[in-house]
Amino acid sequence: MNQVIISSKSNPIIKECLKIRTKYSKYFKKCFPFSRDSTTNNNSVNEILKSDQDDHLHRFVSLPLLMNGSKIITESFEKYNIHPKWLFYRHDKPLLLKDKQNQIQYFPVTDNLINYICGDIVSNDGYCAVYDNYHPQKLFRPRKRNIYIYCYKISDPNNLGSIIRMSFGFDISAIFLSEDCVSPFTERCIRSSRNYIMNIPVFHLPLEEYKTIIHEQLKCDCTLIADASSYQKHNIKSILEMNHSQRTLKNLCLIMGNEHHGLMYQDQEFHTVMSQIPNKEFVYIPMRNNIDSFSVSHAAGILMYELSNYMMTDSIR
Repeated sequence: MNQVIISSKSNPIIKECLKIRTKYSKYFKKCFPFSRDSTTNNNSVNEILKSDQDDHLHRFVSLPLLMNGSKIITESFEKYNIHPKWLFYRHDKPLLLKDKQNQIQYFPVTDNLINYICGDIVSNDGYCAVYDNYHPQKLFRPRKRNIYIYCYKISDPNNLGSIIRMSFGFDISAIFLSEDCVSPFTERCIRSSRNYIMNIPVFHLPLEEYKTIIHEQLKCDCTLIADASSYQKHNIKSILEMNHSQRTLKNLCLIMGNEHHGLMYQDQEFHTVMSQIPNKEFVYIPMRNNIDSFSVSHAAGILMYELSNYMMTDSIR
């Protein structure tokens, strides 16, 4: 059956897509707070979005996000069985995805309109998709041993997206974001994560709740604070080797910060909360040629690699 090609920016579903890309990311904190005892606020997502919706034609199961690019959309579908709610494609392009369950609505659009929806003409190849099936609480399945990431005041969406992508690659159990972190549902963050946010639980967790959630509820044995500027810092390998010889750490939390907002150990709020944590270490990555810092996402990747190796090696002792 031939579908009508959408060509107008005034079409209600196109207007909704623009809001998904530009407005709805700010509601991440309200939709996905961490709760060990109950589901997240997915059932009330439409109430949360009400102030930015012109009508109630579009009902969402979860906070929607928009992703462009046929390769990423296809990979999410074929590798991880992640179905988009809506799939938009340039009318002269072939259909993507064999949806045997009829869960996807397909919308052919004009060339100009696909660029308008995506907002990124350079990387757009004529396809974009809207997802509303992100449920971090369902993805959160703690194991016998866990590595958690806490992102403190990370403001660059590209850095956060890269951290999300690498966290999935290193099998991190969950990511927690502080109050001042950029939303992971911004278009740059989603693009940088290559849609892997759909595979890993990411929660909003205010710093004042860190001890209660991370150490008391999730039973973390140790907090590792990545800060090369602290006078208390230790080489990450020496810390892990010391713990390897003395005891087994079942649950770890790595805190990554952003120098753009100042050094973590000089942050009064951070210092107050961390002073209540019984077992913590400031760690750094040793480098040569007097280089003492690099991007938070690169540092996170190296530290996640070391931590995952430690967990794997220590589990077979």
